[in-house]
Amino acid sequence: MPPSPNYFRHALVAIVTEDLSKADSTLSSNFPICSLRYAIKDVSLLIGGQYNGQVALWDVRRGKMPVERSDVAFSHGDPAYKVMFVQSKSGTEFFSTSTDGQVLWWDYRKLAVPIEQMWIDPTKKQERATSEGGLCLDFEPTMVSVCPRYEYEMLF
Repeated sequence: MPPSPNYFRHALVAIVTEDLSKADSTLSSNFPICSLRYAIKDVSLLIGGQYNGQVALWDVRRGKMPVERSDVAFSHGDPAYKVMFVQSKSGTEFFSTSTDGQVLWWDYRKLAVPIEQMWIDPTKKQERATSEGGLCLDFEPTMVSVCPRYEYEMLF
């Protein structure tokens, strides 16, 4: 039986730190959350990749819903499966990746539009037509590594 139309409409995340019997805070979203990371400089802030391709910023001091989201037109075309902070002077920059073949570089202070966009293209031509989808992401200050979808599937 297929899921109901509302099946993928909401997400709820409970954040538990010390007392495992009680959530310290909860996050909610209109779309499922695929990846979630605490901000480097402020543990009250979290970034997340959502199933609709957007990335979002939550501030647990300001409630359950995201305080800011990327513009749909400049977000991923597939779910944003991985978000990851990168070393930067501001501590506010992060990457996201998706099976749409893109790695997007963001600054959560201006989340509407990414700073930079890169196609996961093994031909190094940076073309969408030859790009590979990404499900995982790793960062080294000297290079970015993305696991193409077919390599991820071969691990299992």
